[in-house]
Amino acid sequence: MKTFNHFVQWVIQTNLSVEQCFHFDTTNKEIPECILKNMNEYNTTEHDAYMYETHCHNCGLTISIGKKYCCDECFKVIEKFKYKCNWNTACKMCFIN
Repeated sequence: MKTFNHFVQWVIQTNLSVEQCFHFDTTNKEIPECILKNMNEYNTTEHDAYMYETHCHNCGLTISIGKKYCCDECFKVIEKFKYKCNWNTACKMCFIN
């Protein structure tokens, strides 16, 4: 109870609103470089870039971030044979190239 009282005194002394007291700064979060690169290069949102960079572009399996394909066969299907990718016509990466 003593800690709560100190907190209440601090709030009163600082003249902050309740919202300001509990505001957490989320602008400083670390975004992996490949996500930022995807966002800049393909004009994607952070969510879309994350999905593109963590899922195989051909089959959609979860992969290591920034890998693009889960195996050589998936790489060939997209890069060599030019088949439509996992995201089909909604893909922002395929139609930019």
